[in-house]
Amino acid sequence: MKGDSLILAFLLRVASCRSAAVEVEGDYPTCGILSTFTMKSAPSEVHSGDEFAFRLSTGFNNYTALCSGKWQYDWTVCADEDEDRESIAMFRGTASGYLDITHRYPCKRLEEPHDIALGIANGTVILDFSEKDTITLNAFITTSHRKPNRACTDASQHPKWVVDGFLYEVGVINIPPNGPGGGGGPIGATAGVSFDLYNKANDWSIHCSAAYVSGSLDMNNDTIIDPNRDWPCPFPSNNDLVPKEDYPTTSFRFDKAKRQLTVQQQWECDDYSERCVYVRGTTSWSYCQLMILDV
Repeated sequence: MKGDSLILAFLLRVASCRSAAVEVEGDYPTCGILSTFTMKSAPSEVHSGDEFAFRLSTGFNNYTALCSGKWQYDWTVCADEDEDRESIAMFRGTASGYLDITHRYPCKRLEEPHDIALGIANGTVILDFSEKDTITLNAFITTSHRKPNRACTDASQHPKWVVDGFLYEVGVINIPPNGPGGGGGPIGATAGVSFDLYNKANDWSIHCSAAYVSGSLDMNNDTIIDPNRDWPCPFPSNNDLVPKEDYPTTSFRFDKAKRQLTVQQQWECDDYSERCVYVRGTTSWSYCQLMILDV
């Protein structure tokens, strides 16, 4: 498949230890673990050739859709009543007679409310409206990272980023009196840096962080976080980028002495046949070379 691959590096002068809060647009529900699906029989909306129809609603994001079709083992997409929503619901039959339902929707992580993730709710039920026209079933929810918008070539010509919640902290690691060696007390200085990065070109955010412990107690040491080391993102939610090739790759360097944050990110767009490769420039921002490639 033809696609665009973009690599961008930028430098950000850090003026303070914490940036101003920037809200990501959109009113998203909080990611959860367990909720409910409600299915209401809709026989009057069965189209010619279909075997059944029901209206699906959720107990966690006010989503509704009309689901109709035949009993088949491939996923069938439900008709979302609001086409502008970033959600999708599907259903399929199983050989054992159950109906599987899955619903994917954007949600806010409880621990990182600026990190918009992908919630995946799944449920299984016997489709039987013979005794009542409404069925309520459990929706078991897992969370993964929301995928980027790959129709992004035009927006990526002049991309914009938001670095939100930037925080740099230093401290001292202490061991208890009965710890290793029996002595206790301070054993070294520690430093940590963290921030959220939002790429407006592909509507994608990621959390980045790094931490290190020095062998000395000097908290004024500007190189506890190695300024020449590339720290990969995301952290700590790196296990929900599945499959990894569907997501941008992001890394950063932090130079405390220069108060400088350098971020590099590579992502793909598939709405044109050209590939735009961003390379590191001599100024704070990079430039773009457009090349026609067969990929």
